[in-house]
Amino acid sequence: SYTPGLLRASHSQASQGEGAFADDLVIATRNIQHMRRQARKVDDFCSWSGMSTNNKKCAYTGWSPGHNTKWGRQTLKQQLCQERDTITLCPRTNTEAIACLGTEEAYPYLGVLICANLNTEPQYDKMITKLKNKMEKLKTAGLDRAETALAIRENVVPSLRYGLGLGTLTDKELRRLANALANGCNTLMKMRDKSIYDGVFLPEAQGGMGIPCLWQINSRESVVNTRATLC
Repeated sequence: SYTPGLLRASHSQASQGEGAFADDLVIATRNIQHMRRQARKVDDFCSWSGMSTNNKKCAYTGWSPGHNTKWGRQTLKQQLCQERDTITLCPRTNTEAIACLGTEEAYPYLGVLICANLNTEPQYDKMITKLKNKMEKLKTAGLDRAETALAIRENVVPSLRYGLGLGTLTDKELRRLANALANGCNTLMKMRDKSIYDGVFLPEAQGGMGIPCLWQINSRESVVNTRATLC
């Protein structure tokens, strides 16, 4: 079944961690002292390699179990912004300040919206809107049943799976997304809305449409950060 947690950590686990893809980097630490230490490592690497961070695309955020009220989140953001001012990334080549995000503010990492408090609603809303827009376009595409199924398998599902690659949806949201996909397929095929989903997700050899079921094919974990700098 689907299990949240991209960095294989939670708010109560390891003191620090890193996640990287190509030139994108996430650094998570327990406190500001550890974050400064990790930032110095990035700075040392930039000095050695001649590379530089793009601070316009970086952000500093954090989470604390004692700041879950509205006032608490505002207080935490003020604290985070004060801490952010003590962190420098490649200052010799960067004059831009790193953005400071509140616990509930989403950061677009590799096109996926991530919040430090693990609120997955922004990413779910983004993906359900994408799904609805793609299904609406298919309604007017003039495709037959086989062509429609092929378009869903090769265009709609892969576009959704990219957003699921970082695993930022809960199991419940993932199933809701799969149900929305099934309902859209049933509508396109002129079947009764919310009819049995076997006709959508069963392999073609078994009489189905052969559409991959999202909550069965995605088992990555969702991003979990304590304090994180994202570049």
